[in-house]
Amino acid sequence: MRFIGLAVGLLLALGAVLSWRIPAGNGAVGAVVRFEAAPPGELTVAPAGTFLTLRGSSGRGTLALRNVAGKRVSVALRARPSSRALDRLLRVRIGGHRPRSLRQLRRWTRAIVLQPGQGSHLRVRAWLPARVGQWAAGALVDVTFELRADG
Repeated sequence: MRFIGLAVGLLLALGAVLSWRIPAGNGAVGAVVRFEAAPPGELTVAPAGTFLTLRGSSGRGTLALRNVAGKRVSVALRARPSSRALDRLLRVRIGGHRPRSLRQLRRWTRAIVLQPGQGSHLRVRAWLPARVGQWAAGALVDVTFELRADG
């Protein structure tokens, strides 16, 4: 009887240990990219801080701009990433414009015009093509959209 009790106890303990295991992953850590905006004094942005976070393969966000200057301003932006790790891999679409690489967004975009008090929403979508997963694994990049307002 003791032998049967010991065997049953050992089997239950083994079953418990095996059920508490953490499943193995694939070993790849996805990329994390955070987007925020740095407005000049003529503009306000909402939300303040991070407006889009890409974890893994894609993300979407909206940045609301408002002209608080007493005059008409032309607004352009460019990306200032904290690293060049994803420059050629990350794709970004702003509004209805064609997608660009993060590297291409280091140059100023075409300006939009905002009248005094007028607002605009920039819809931003960012993604990494599926085939580049191993090249982006573990990347952490903060991207600041530098805004320029010329009157």
